[in-house]
Amino acid sequence: MRTHLHALLLALLIPFVAVPASRAGEAPGASPGGETPAAATEEEEALGRKLGFAPDDLKVARDTFIYRPAPFKMTVKPLAEPTPTAPWRRARLEWPTTTLSEHEENNTAYGIWYEPAAGADTVMLILPYWGGSDLLLEEFIAQRFARLGYAAVVVPLAYQFERAPFENGKRVRSGRYTVSSNLRRTRVSWEQSTKDPQRLMSWLRAEKGYRRFGVLGISLGAHIGALLYSVCDDLSVGVFCLAGGNLHELVWNDSTETRDMKAELIAQSVGYDHLKKWMRPFDAVYYAAGALKRKNGILMVNGAKDDIVPLANARILNDAFGNPEMITLPSDHVGSMALLMLQFTKVTRHVREVWDPQPSGPAASPAPAPPDPAGPPADGDTSGGEEF
Repeated sequence: MRTHLHALLLALLIPFVAVPASRAGEAPGASPGGETPAAATEEEEALGRKLGFAPDDLKVARDTFIYRPAPFKMTVKPLAEPTPTAPWRRARLEWPTTTLSEHEENNTAYGIWYEPAAGADTVMLILPYWGGSDLLLEEFIAQRFARLGYAAVVVPLAYQFERAPFENGKRVRSGRYTVSSNLRRTRVSWEQSTKDPQRLMSWLRAEKGYRRFGVLGISLGAHIGALLYSVCDDLSVGVFCLAGGNLHELVWNDSTETRDMKAELIAQSVGYDHLKKWMRPFDAVYYAAGALKRKNGILMVNGAKDDIVPLANARILNDAFGNPEMITLPSDHVGSMALLMLQFTKVTRHVREVWDPQPSGPAASPAPAPPDPAGPPADGDTSGGEEF
C-alpha cells in the first residue's frame, strides 16, 4: 500500500463530495453477509488438516475472541510530559499477549498512550492499517482525541511494526503475517488482535479508572475493530474506516493488495468456497448481532471507488450492524484515508454525540471548543491544530 504521505498529497487534489449511501442502482456482486456456508466436505476437512487447521478453528464461536481476565504485568515507559502546546502525557505500554505465537517478537503487545494533562475517564483505542511504515497517522489521530479531553492508545495488531518477526535479518513488512495465505496463522493473529486490546482495557479500567472505551480502526485495523466491537460489550463507540464484510470476497476480488495472497492460496489448492468456510470464523458479519444494542455508537467510513474494500462489501457489514451511520467518500482506498483526515470533524462530532451529548432546546448553548495554540506545532505534536 502506498504511504499515508502519498495519501495526503492525493487529498489536496480531490474535493470532498458526500455520496449518499443508497443501495439504488448498485451493481450486484457481494453475497449477503452472515450467510452460513454448508458444512465442510471430507475433501475440505482433509485439506484443512493439511493446512494446519484444527476442527475448532472452523467454528463461528464468539468466545474465541473474548478475553478472560488473568494476572499479567503491565510495563509503563514514560515518553513525554505535557507542555503548553502538547497538553498530554505520552507513554509506551507493554504487556504479554493473550495468545502465544511461534514468533517471540509477536508475543509482547504494546501501545502508545496519550493522556490529557487534566486526566480522563474515557479512552479511544486506535488500530493501524496494513503495511504502514510508521505510526504517524495513528498518533496524529490520538493527539486529536487528547485535545478533546479523551485519552487514546495506538495499539499495533499482531505482527504489526515491532511485533513483526525477522526474515533473513530484516523485519518483515508490518501486517504481512496478520493476513496472509497461511490461513491458520491469520486466524490466530486475529484472535490475538482482538484479545490483546481487551487485556489493555482491563488494566486501564482497574489501574487508571477509565470507564468508557471506544475503538477506531483503519483498513485492516477497521476489520479487526469491527470484530472487537461485536464481541466486547464494554465498547460504546466504534469508528470503522474502510472495513467490509465477507472477508473471503475481499481476498478473491483480485485487487492489487490481495492478488499475491490469492495466487498463493490457489497454489495450495484453496478455492473460493474453501476460503469462505475458513475465513468466516473471524469475519465480523458473523458476530455483528452482538453489537446491535450498541449500533448508535458505530460510524463507518468507506470509499465509493475502493477496489480493495468495495462499497458493496462495506454495505454488507453495515447491514449486519443494523444500518448505523455510514459516510461514503468519492475516492479509492488510499484517497479515502486522506479525505478522512481532512474531514475528521465528522468523526469527532459522532464520538462527542455518543459520549458527551449536548442538551437540546432553547436553553441549550454550544459547548466551547477546546483551546488550540496558534503557530506551528511543537515537538511531539504532529497534528498542527484542532481540525484536520
